[in-house]
Amino acid sequence: MKHFITYLIVGISLSLCPEGEMLAQWQTIGPAGFSGSSVSYNALARDGSDLYTAFRDASGHANVMQFDGTNWVAVGASDFSPSTMDNIDLAIDAGTPYVVFEDDNQSGALTAMRYDGSNWVLVGAAGFTPAGGGYPALAFSGGTPYVAFRDINELGDISVMAFDGTNWNYVGAPGFSAGSISRPALAFEGTTPYVAYRDGGNGSRATVMRFDGTNWVGVGPAGFSASMVSFPQLVFSGTTPIVGYTDWGNGQAATVKKFDGSNWVTMGVEGFSAGAADQLQLAIGSGIPTVAFRDGANSNALSVMDYNGGTWALVGGAAVSAGSISFPSLIMNGLDPFVLYTDAGNSNRATVLTYPSVLATPAIRLNATRQGSGVYLQWQGEALPYVRTEIERSRDGQGWESLAHQTMIPGQDVVYHFLDQQVPAGAVHYRLRLIQPDGAFFYSETISIQIAGAIAAKAFPNPSRDGRFWLTLPEGHIQTDLWVYDPAGKQLQAWRAAAGPDGQVPIDLSILPPGSYLLKWRQGRQQGTHWVQRQ
Repeated sequence: MKHFITYLIVGISLSLCPEGEMLAQWQTIGPAGFSGSSVSYNALARDGSDLYTAFRDASGHANVMQFDGTNWVAVGASDFSPSTMDNIDLAIDAGTPYVVFEDDNQSGALTAMRYDGSNWVLVGAAGFTPAGGGYPALAFSGGTPYVAFRDINELGDISVMAFDGTNWNYVGAPGFSAGSISRPALAFEGTTPYVAYRDGGNGSRATVMRFDGTNWVGVGPAGFSASMVSFPQLVFSGTTPIVGYTDWGNGQAATVKKFDGSNWVTMGVEGFSAGAADQLQLAIGSGIPTVAFRDGANSNALSVMDYNGGTWALVGGAAVSAGSISFPSLIMNGLDPFVLYTDAGNSNRATVLTYPSVLATPAIRLNATRQGSGVYLQWQGEALPYVRTEIERSRDGQGWESLAHQTMIPGQDVVYHFLDQQVPAGAVHYRLRLIQPDGAFFYSETISIQIAGAIAAKAFPNPSRDGRFWLTLPEGHIQTDLWVYDPAGKQLQAWRAAAGPDGQVPIDLSILPPGSYLLKWRQGRQQGTHWVQRQ
């Protein structure tokens, strides 16, 4: 059994889980609605620990921004595209951001650009496709950029081009699909490019093809989906291709399939989302496929689901955005999803959300004490492979700011320190962003500090044989909000009760199976958590 410990030091109440467990929740990366205007055609990419966004702003031009640990800042000039544009995609190669987009100044032909450290410069000629290039998908293999697109010069069939350092050239024959296509996806297995698309030559069903060095060949049967699809997506788990799409044969719900060497087989069930999964995105992290979509069952808000143990489950509940969304873009960092979207709840500006994994940070012990008017943080690496730590602080547990960073010595058991000398009044939350040599990053548990009198709370009996507990809280005769979560962070129960005159609240978990559960409580501005054991 893992224990959740509460320390009471010099009038500070802080709660931490020394073994790395945390109560996960969706959190913004930087401010919500961080773009200067409304956005569309969003793309999100990661280069190690660095996050980048690309989008078309209200002026109709291309913009790229990078997260600096606190805010999103422009990469080069804003509105850098030569003219207005549509359908931008973004990829990072060796720290250099690249974009490709439909260039209105080139009659919709594709233009690619990269950031050279000072300016955005062309990659090849502007408008390098022979005619319009719809829905470009950009990816890299061995430092070479590739783009898949709907080739208007080929009557809307799919084509793929690669850049040789001077020019963009077709990979195999142009227009190699059986008919016109839309929304191509491009991914690599090793050095072999694969594409997935909505195949107009096969009833607008899903088709996947790969390049064998000479020709584009089918991966399984063409048009393998049971019905028409939209927003097809393609990722790899090892050498296994996985495709996700909005499934018109199942009420436009989400369906995901993988290729078993001969056929495309369904992962879970077809149409697994509760309603329409519009503008579907698919990504994979640590072998776990994850989808994000505009959720028709929840007022077109953002919902995210992942596949584990043979079933699809919501990540942090349904409808995690502040309002309806559009143009979502999903990437993974390990088990942690990151989603960029156009946020109707914030004037259609850009917002990025993440859901930190409860498995993110084993064996990082984070402690805090009051030191004068500041807070002294201390943590220990226990020979873990992190090379840098960023100390982050939040007032509400949602938006985080970076306070400082420290270099860590990977593989050595070293104690690290940081003094926050400007602590705001009220509740304050701290966490560590831990970065590995390959740039992958993880979050520590969150420590919550209240600059106020000590908060005492106790659950008893603990463990309980019948699942019934009493929770003693700081104040009686006050409304108390309570939540119960399983060890994976899934909310199981939520209710409101009034503490008795002695501050006691009855807790009944008898309907739950034996196991450990996280009990969270809140009274006004005071809150806390306890692990309880139902035997």
